[in-house]
Amino acid sequence: MGTLFSPGGGPKFATDNQVGLDLSLSFKKAKEQTTVARIPREDLVSETQSGVYLCSMHTLPGTTKKLGGTDKGGRSFDHRRKWIIEQLEVQAELMAMDVVGYSVLPRTLTLLLRTRPDVAKGWSDAEVARRYQAGLYSKVPFGEKRKTAPAEEVSVMLESRVEMRRARSRLSSLTWFVGQLTESTARNCNREDENRGRFWEGRYHCLPLLDVQATAAAIGHVDLEPLIAGEATTLAGCKFSSAKLRSAPGKSGFLAPVTTGASKNKDLPNLLTVTDAELVKVLEWSSRQSRRFNDAALSDEIAAIFEKLKIRPAAWLVLVREFRDLFHRAAGNVDSLDKIRKKRGLQHLHGLAASRELFA
Repeated sequence: MGTLFSPGGGPKFATDNQVGLDLSLSFKKAKEQTTVARIPREDLVSETQSGVYLCSMHTLPGTTKKLGGTDKGGRSFDHRRKWIIEQLEVQAELMAMDVVGYSVLPRTLTLLLRTRPDVAKGWSDAEVARRYQAGLYSKVPFGEKRKTAPAEEVSVMLESRVEMRRARSRLSSLTWFVGQLTESTARNCNREDENRGRFWEGRYHCLPLLDVQATAAAIGHVDLEPLIAGEATTLAGCKFSSAKLRSAPGKSGFLAPVTTGASKNKDLPNLLTVTDAELVKVLEWSSRQSRRFNDAALSDEIAAIFEKLKIRPAAWLVLVREFRDLFHRAAGNVDSLDKIRKKRGLQHLHGLAASRELFA
């Protein structure tokens, strides 16, 4: 029998009393009855308020259109993954953007980001110019040392009000952040392979996370993506996802706080009402489920954590594995999605049926 993190596993697993819950039929009906509403991205991504978003990009098919792994000849591309993670850290340091999670698979880049326009608004003009120019000069070829922006370019920029307004806006822009990372990655990969033209399939997909429940499920999905893809069998083995940093005691690195206890700013959106240690315990439990889910009984401790998150334990692994298939334009609990539906005057919104099944 397949597991939840392997083909053929299906959304069926045992809970604490070993009673299986099969949600396949209800999801199938939901897909048949629900249309995917076309909601403009600008209506879901706020330029002035902090929000949490799941962003993903896929490379084009091709032998060398890879972010990692090896080809048939044994050539490794994993240095590209390392560079992407290093560049992600550099951009997180320079821009008003929190990196909540990430995963770099051979053909898929997934980012979990929190926009911080409030931070960019508080920077002086000199700080904005320095950070913006430093970001432009950070995009270097694989293996080369990142450069420092010349002081004269910072000074010239400070003289233009138009440039300064644009720079301040871009430093907290989701599109600019993802674009800087993906464009430099494509340029480096094409240069290395002596290729030209497109590297990515198209524009990145953006999924707004409307509440704590959606954010918790998205963290599980992103952190455990190497397990889902079959690249790893343990949490520690997820070398190219945020699970590596999150599960290391006291070494969260450049990851932004995701829980109320870890964050100094309690007003940030979608902070989880569990501790960092509790979140890691849920991820560890999930990774054990992926290996031997029939034997992984739900302990009282794990059940209590799910209760805090307001996610049904019997639905957690379905959310983790199928998250992007369950929610197309926005992700959240029933109340959150219904607000979007009513605001847009829609009869249906993809994800509402799944939300009723999955969230407590």
